[in-house]
Amino acid sequence: MSISGFESFCLLNKLKDCADRYGHQEPAEKCLLIENQALTWAVAKERIFGVDTPKDYTLPFGWKYNYQGIIEKNAVKWETLETEWIDYPKIPGKYFVELVTTNSVLRHSWLRLIDNQSRAISVGFLGRVRRWLPMRSSKGRLVSPDPYEISKKNRVTRIEISADEHRKLKEKIEEDQANENLLFNLVTRNCAIYACEVLSVIGININPKEFATQSLARRFGYSKLPIPPCIKKIIYYVGMFFRRLLSPFYNGIMFLLGATYVDPQLADLEKEKGGKWPQRPKPLRNFFSFFDISHFHFGTGWKVANWQKGVEKLRESLPEDQKFSKAALLNL
Repeated sequence: MSISGFESFCLLNKLKDCADRYGHQEPAEKCLLIENQALTWAVAKERIFGVDTPKDYTLPFGWKYNYQGIIEKNAVKWETLETEWIDYPKIPGKYFVELVTTNSVLRHSWLRLIDNQSRAISVGFLGRVRRWLPMRSSKGRLVSPDPYEISKKNRVTRIEISADEHRKLKEKIEEDQANENLLFNLVTRNCAIYACEVLSVIGININPKEFATQSLARRFGYSKLPIPPCIKKIIYYVGMFFRRLLSPFYNGIMFLLGATYVDPQLADLEKEKGGKWPQRPKPLRNFFSFFDISHFHFGTGWKVANWQKGVEKLRESLPEDQKFSKAALLNL
């Protein structure tokens, strides 16, 4: 059974999830929210796609969904971060930053900035991971709002900050956009690493990197076993010995998966910038890099989520007026 153009439009753009996220009425053919106006599907279709019937009903590049419904603004090509929704309950006079991770297997991470009028900004760093040479470096994108805002059951860590800190965070992201400081690499600069990089501007230092064995130990609960400190130290040194021993093998696999390859678009941009970006991590720079264990010391959203769990546990013992305090987190 074929589906109508309206149904296809809703499914391809996950409009029901978007409406639910922003508290809008469920989209219907007689009522579709376009730039804060309730329009019929026929009128909305012509405004978005023009008179001709499109090949498919995916929102064209330059359109996005936020608290105003579907609007003609670019989520990727922007110069200044703008309000994506009004945060409730409103807390006038206070500024916050929120670190968010999904509960999905890959644990995507991004940031929200909320000002003293409860105006919220959402921005995340995304890159394309191709099946062919997935470890290659490519040009990423700062997307606002982050497309994973519609995910269910995200883990959110809210931190109260000053007006000056809010400004610094916003300026850092906008400068990266302006300077095209957008290198994406699955290992050295992914969404989790970028979110932590931005937070470090205001002194919140989260180390998102870990070895695969550390992630597995936490996943299966081994990290919580009551092991004596001396045994833990022995395990640590044994682990480091085998990591060093096997590093040429692991780095060789990374080489075969494209760790030294740079997409042409990024290579051209690098020539234009003179190779002087603020952040330019590059795996496997030379022969000696094959013996560097840091190349399989991945930045992961799992590690970020683990930090968030630590914050939640810490806050259980804090008085109500200090639960969102930044100071209490600095030594976590």
